[in-house]
Amino acid sequence: MAIVQRTQHIFGGDEYYVRVINGFNDNSSLPLVIWCSSEEIDLGGRALQEHDEFSWIMRPNFWSSNYMKCTMKWDSTRKIFYAFEASRDIERCGLH
Repeated sequence: MAIVQRTQHIFGGDEYYVRVINGFNDNSSLPLVIWCSSEEIDLGGRALQEHDEFSWIMRPNFWSSNYMKCTMKWDSTRKIFYAFEASRDIERCGLH
């Protein structure tokens, strides 16, 4: 599950706090492996056990064209999703 929350940045502009949470139950023997990156930055990979989270802050650029794409792997299943996509999230996320 990915959660995006908007906050006001102290110097103007908005920040988006992004959290990806391993919501699987009873998977303690096999972690959810996640790797997130964009054109600007590579956040690297993490192995998330049950209910662990991976979080970061996004600051949209002037054109609102940035994103964070993540690849998740669990057992033999692999999925790609956009945890943050400025053109999508700046309109749907409120301040709180």
